[in-house]
Amino acid sequence: MLKGGFTHWYLGGGLQEMLSIWRRFIVFIPRFFSFILLLRTLFSPWHRDVSLKNWRGFNPLKSVEKIVWSVFSRFVGAIVRLSVISFGLFVWIFVCGFGGFIVFLYVTAPASLIISFVLLFTPYIVSAGIIFALTMCIMLFAYRTYRISGHRPYKQMNIIELSQQSWFYRVYERIGIARENVPVDAFKDIDTFEKFLTDHDVTSEEFDLIVAWETEKQVEREEATRFFSPKKFLQMRPIGRGWHFGYTVHLDQFAEDLTRYDNSQYKNFSFSGFDAEMDLINVVLARPNENSVLITGSAGVGRHMIVHELARRIRTGYYDGTFMQYMRVLQCDFASVMAQAKSMGVDQENVIHNLFHEAAYAGNVIFVVDNFEQYMDTTNNRGFSFSAIIDQYASLQNFRMIGITTDDSFHEQIEQNRVLMRHFDIVPVQEMSEENAMRVLFMRFYGQEHTPFTFQALRQVIIDAERYMNTAPLPLRVIDLATEVLVSWQGSGEQFITVHSVDDFVRDKTGVPVGEMRQGESEKLLSLEELFHKRIVGQEYAVQKVASAVRRMRSGVAQPNKPSGSFLFLGPTGVGKTEMAKTVAEQYFGSSDKVIRLDMSEFQGDSALDRLIGSKELNQQGILTTAAREHPYALLLLDEIEKANSHVLDIFLQVLDEGFLHDAFGRKVSFTTMIIIATSNAAAIVIKKMIENGIKDDVMKKKVIDTIIANGSFRPELLNRFDDVVIFHPLSENHIVEVTKMLLANFSVRMEKEQYITVIFSSGVAEKIVENGFDPVFGARSIIRYIDETIADVLAKKLIVGNVHRGETIHFSVTDIDL
Repeated sequence: MLKGGFTHWYLGGGLQEMLSIWRRFIVFIPRFFSFILLLRTLFSPWHRDVSLKNWRGFNPLKSVEKIVWSVFSRFVGAIVRLSVISFGLFVWIFVCGFGGFIVFLYVTAPASLIISFVLLFTPYIVSAGIIFALTMCIMLFAYRTYRISGHRPYKQMNIIELSQQSWFYRVYERIGIARENVPVDAFKDIDTFEKFLTDHDVTSEEFDLIVAWETEKQVEREEATRFFSPKKFLQMRPIGRGWHFGYTVHLDQFAEDLTRYDNSQYKNFSFSGFDAEMDLINVVLARPNENSVLITGSAGVGRHMIVHELARRIRTGYYDGTFMQYMRVLQCDFASVMAQAKSMGVDQENVIHNLFHEAAYAGNVIFVVDNFEQYMDTTNNRGFSFSAIIDQYASLQNFRMIGITTDDSFHEQIEQNRVLMRHFDIVPVQEMSEENAMRVLFMRFYGQEHTPFTFQALRQVIIDAERYMNTAPLPLRVIDLATEVLVSWQGSGEQFITVHSVDDFVRDKTGVPVGEMRQGESEKLLSLEELFHKRIVGQEYAVQKVASAVRRMRSGVAQPNKPSGSFLFLGPTGVGKTEMAKTVAEQYFGSSDKVIRLDMSEFQGDSALDRLIGSKELNQQGILTTAAREHPYALLLLDEIEKANSHVLDIFLQVLDEGFLHDAFGRKVSFTTMIIIATSNAAAIVIKKMIENGIKDDVMKKKVIDTIIANGSFRPELLNRFDDVVIFHPLSENHIVEVTKMLLANFSVRMEKEQYITVIFSSGVAEKIVENGFDPVFGARSIIRYIDETIADVLAKKLIVGNVHRGETIHFSVTDIDL
């Protein structure tokens, strides 16, 4: 509160406020009763309700009828307008006099209160009672105003003064501090303040932003409680503002007037961003002709937000003093119009003509047509061309339209219609900045009594939406994620939505480990090499390289706009490259089943690119793009990548570098939540020779890369896109035996699960299998094939003969293999 308290304010700021209120009423009454407008249009026809000439030649009777009706309409309009002006003048004179009397009472209220109280005990009790009651009302009103606004403007307060305000607890809540735990000494000195911010993971700039947000909302709340605030005067719709415009009786049946009431999600939405787009729309709509707009942009980028903001500005008096103050923004559902016309057996084309004519004749209608591209076809099955009707009316001075469409639909269905496009100015809407998206989140999820989202949580929503849900633009992706987090949080018992709430939801939804590490996860990451070796035999160098990369991915130091990780595995066939990929998927995504495997040898021909990303001409979806869209949180395994068509490899240049591509239909497909592993045996012979010559792994890697570039297997620009190139060694004899034992153990597990038979392999079986089935050309794959064909065949014969039954145990020895 101001120094000096209520008494000091009463005769200073309070008196100024009283005079301001009186002045606002004096200015408001002429505006509310539209004195100037009604005088200027005094003899205008009532709602343009006149008879139009609809005959040819000279017809005296109809001409007289037309003149009479026009005079009558103007007479009715003049009578109504004069009545309103007269009543308004009476109200204005009354306000001037009564307002002066109230101001006089206000100035003399302290003395009047004392005098009237004394006179209550005299014969003048009635008069004294009236004066006493009136004076008390003025004093109470003054005290209430003092409680609301009897302080210095918040912008002039420092942070310590702001922190002493009753509403400042919301700032603390915004950083996750409950009101009962508000610190008392956070602003004691700069060091204490900086430590306070650091402890709550907020920078000083972010704290200033939070204070600015909450101060702005507090000012709005105070304005809302002030009955005589300038904002409320502006929001009161003047009488007679639309009387000189035409009726829209039929149009009102199918259209929603957003300037009267907005019942959508945007009704209490504060506009953020798109100032340039709004300015351009205002300029186009203000033109005398060709004043229609086509808003283009990706779905979710904020196209509809702009239209609703335009209506909100008209509704709240933002455009007072300009022609826009008279406009009505009507969102029309033409699909319902045509459906109803068809069901009633009425000509659809004639109905559309009538609605357009009604809007143009009214003179103050701005049509809003969503999904504008749907009406750009030719006659189709409607029997008429919708775009031809638009072309007929769009050149009229009083016909304004705002079409909304997507970028793809504009280029595919609208842009080539040159006749229609000459009437429209294109307003492309770009994705908003993260700063504006943050403000959108703040306004969208602002709790009146309680702050559910902490600032840190909103900040994490921006980060996680960009990283894991970036197929949609801002602000849609952050709104969707925040909404899902809010629903997930409700009923959790937690007081605030925190960073942990956001990360836990993203982890549960995607299966991707994000946020702080859970119990046991740190130990697991530090022992990844050991976990890998449970499935990978040998390959010390490869295991170490991949384990280090997985740790980097999990710690969040990987680049955000690229795939989570990307590797090129080089080595002979059957040495564990595919198994390593499955192991990475298991450790990072939680399951070895989260692997999308593409055999790149199948993408060699001229149609390879169409099969990979789709073909618009054939209306064919792409194998890669469909898989990535349906399973965005998975490992993409590109087997034998060197065999793919060069155009296919060019696609992966973009994927590895930017983390996304566009399919044949122009849709964005993100790979930023995927791990990409490509395998190749292009350098198998070179690797084997280098190992035999004892060349160290790091030196070998460089030489192998030089070799595969020199022989044309890979282009250097593709190799440079991978996070790492990992060399796999040929398996030694001991490693082959270990792999065989591991495969036999897996075979036993499968038999027990599928056939309820326990298979125990005797010593020497693994060595015998290696002796009989190992082929150096195919590596471990030859062992897998031998087990599936030979060992499984022996067991199948025993089952058929009846030597083994379900639930029994069978011992498999070397002699069984010979059989």
